[in-house]
Amino acid sequence: MSIVPSKVVLPPDSTGKAIDNTNVTTSAGSVHRQVLVLADPENPLAYGAVGNATPAGNEYASLVRHVGVLNAQITGASGVAMLPAAAAAADTMPNMAATQVLAPGLMWNGSSWDRSRGNTNVAMGDTGVKTASFSGATQTNHSARGAKIFIAVSSLSGLLASVAIQLQFSPDGGTSWVNIGSSVSVNGAGTTMISIYPTSESVVGSVLTLLAMGVNNSMAFNAPLPRTWRLTYTLGGTTPSATISVSSVAYLT
Repeated sequence: MSIVPSKVVLPPDSTGKAIDNTNVTTSAGSVHRQVLVLADPENPLAYGAVGNATPAGNEYASLVRHVGVLNAQITGASGVAMLPAAAAAADTMPNMAATQVLAPGLMWNGSSWDRSRGNTNVAMGDTGVKTASFSGATQTNHSARGAKIFIAVSSLSGLLASVAIQLQFSPDGGTSWVNIGSSVSVNGAGTTMISIYPTSESVVGSVLTLLAMGVNNSMAFNAPLPRTWRLTYTLGGTTPSATISVSSVAYLT
């Protein structure tokens, strides 16, 4: 059923209450439409409106579109939005000054917020042809208890050439470094696995039983993996050259 617009003409009221109305043009002509709103008692601009366009973002109260989508914005006394738009969580987020709508799973790292993680695989970035000792890229363990660290040396040349791979952690975020256990010696092309995971607090620091993992060299530590860590590579022999083809870590929660 369609509704035909019409109008009612009232006599002037010079002494009664003023009625809030708006002049609009319809198919019946120019009419005064009575306005019914949720409004501030004093500010004439502070009222909710029914519109047919996307809100600009700074309207008072709420703007309801005729398509049935409610767009509401809550603001504080200073006009700052108290409920911002939803955002994807990211690492190193600052403390929140207002309510946030985020993906769940944030953990405090001492200065900012990180996303919590499950078991993940990460490339370490230590690959390439190496002819001198070097420190690998600094790694960040966000929430894992331990890890499997995998290094593949595809070629090693030079007189009595060798590579000593040492696991280190930093207690101050990357300024100073401390060795974890002893290094793994690589004397030829092959693969190396370093395992670190806390299995029993009563024997922390003891060497775990090494499992057959299909690698040429392996080392295991019964300890948690700190947040900031890296590997160092010490090349030995005469004119050594090592090609590291894979350097990756599998974090274990």
